[in-house]
Amino acid sequence: MRSKLPMIYAAGVMLLAACGPAVPAPPATSPPPPPAQPSAPSTATPAPAPTQAGTARSPTPQAIATPTLEEATATTLSALIVGTPQSTPELSHTTITEQNIQSLRMLRTVGIGQPISAAISPDNSLLAVLTAAGIALFDIESRSLLRFDDLGDATTDIAFDKGGEHIYLTQTKEGQQQVMIWSLRDGSVQPTARMATLPAPQGTRAYASPSGAFEATLMPLDSAPVPGVTITRTSDGRVVYADQDSDRIAFSPDSTLAALITYSTAIHIVDLNDGSVDEIAVPWFMSAAFSPDGQTLAASGHALWLWGVIDGQLTDAPAGLDRASFSGMIGATQQLRYSPDGGTLTVDGRYTLFEAVAFEASAWSIRDGKASHAWDSSAGGPGVSNYSTYVGAISPATRVIAWTDDGVTLNIRDGDRGPYAPPGPSAISSTLQLDHPISALLFSDDGQRLAVADRAGGLRVVRASDGTLLHQAQAQSPVIRMVFSPDGAMLGGLGEDHTIMTWDVDDLEPRMRFADGWLLEVGNIPPGVPSPTQFSFSYDRQLLIVWQNHGVRFYRLSDGTLLHHIPTPADQVFIGPLGKLVGVVTGGQVQLWGIP
Repeated sequence: MRSKLPMIYAAGVMLLAACGPAVPAPPATSPPPPPAQPSAPSTATPAPAPTQAGTARSPTPQAIATPTLEEATATTLSALIVGTPQSTPELSHTTITEQNIQSLRMLRTVGIGQPISAAISPDNSLLAVLTAAGIALFDIESRSLLRFDDLGDATTDIAFDKGGEHIYLTQTKEGQQQVMIWSLRDGSVQPTARMATLPAPQGTRAYASPSGAFEATLMPLDSAPVPGVTITRTSDGRVVYADQDSDRIAFSPDSTLAALITYSTAIHIVDLNDGSVDEIAVPWFMSAAFSPDGQTLAASGHALWLWGVIDGQLTDAPAGLDRASFSGMIGATQQLRYSPDGGTLTVDGRYTLFEAVAFEASAWSIRDGKASHAWDSSAGGPGVSNYSTYVGAISPATRVIAWTDDGVTLNIRDGDRGPYAPPGPSAISSTLQLDHPISALLFSDDGQRLAVADRAGGLRVVRASDGTLLHQAQAQSPVIRMVFSPDGAMLGGLGEDHTIMTWDVDDLEPRMRFADGWLLEVGNIPPGVPSPTQFSFSYDRQLLIVWQNHGVRFYRLSDGTLLHHIPTPADQVFIGPLGKLVGVVTGGQVQLWGIP
């Protein structure tokens, strides 16, 4: 096998390939543009014009990265890869408002999405990876990304044809399966009546290599006693390779290689002759955020990634995060937040595993575009089997954490000391007893106030340093998710009845109760299961942004009028400095939207 190149390098090439050319720094009063790659070809096309008022078609970005066609080896299938780079629009310097929201367009993408399936070409030169965002082709020898095409969200599996010049795509639309054929030469997609031999669906326990020489057994991450994959030689039963991190497998046609999709940010290429392993990095993201000064775009998943906005360079990618980042775990959520001064970045999340629930938080100190790990904090564990019982929050500004693991006891503690550390003479340490189970917790951006919601509809704002009650109110429905406006003047809450309520923070006087039939399409949510609906406020507090798996909607906050709709299933939406960009995390990819 080839010697392993640094995984971070391959990841950086792939991520930066998804960005356009560098944009000159704007004036000091404007935020700088998001990341760009000054030397690589442009890789994203702007979204087409809306087909009707308030509705935009999904764009189809396309990427070409090193090695170039001239550098490709003529004897391999990688020489067939052909692409047409298109100019990438300059990132917006226009603040997004209710007056121009219908002109919102997708400008660039970062990353290629979460891997779903993989296939190896007949000559072992190419790795095709189907992601939630499209299909990517890698050169196995160099681990370089050759091409990325957006195929929509209907493709569920892939396989090379015998000649290796085409890839069969299994697409499922409206309950019907169809096999399409995708050409490596020109990227065209055509229907075909020929049925492809496709990998077994997820959840299948045993896979045999094409020659029958090897057999792989896969166990899901939350299975016992051991998750992951075990590959054995059928002739003697000898284990060739095993790990506890793999989710899917694809054998090469000659049964000499295996591609393993892992729960982390890499695809493992295993040489079945000797068990040696190479890695191809495929980072995918659960959360993202701009730094307050707009100089850095941070994204998190199984690792933390930081890019310099002006030059588009990957400035840091520190080691993997704690369990909050393990998105393969059931019910995992993740939130990335900067402190107002940009000096601290926190990642927090909840997950369930083996009927245990836990809250994990990591804090990172940021200096000169680099992240140094400050601490991890966790609570929960076996026996805490109700997802709704365990609720937590962290303040990036003060590094204080708040949590409950029995539902009614609110603990506030210095995160540096850990949730179960004994109180110290200088440590923030408060414990409050509530009458009803806590349903949501949220620190204000400055870390001075903590919003507390309970399952009886109660809402409190307390002083974070000592738990002193500042204001309280009663909502019409239990609040399960809360958001502060960018200026900290307004608090919004999502109720179990799928309505969104807003209050003035200073006195918790109600401002608006917002309901839309679109929010009700998610149906009834069992108690304790996080709602797929999320929301935030625009920079100027004139827009309410609501997202779920149906897309992203922009409403006028004053009267609830729908102004614009993006039909992109969204895991998270975040606002850039001064409200000039909207970031959408979807399928493990970050999309950057703005006004052209």
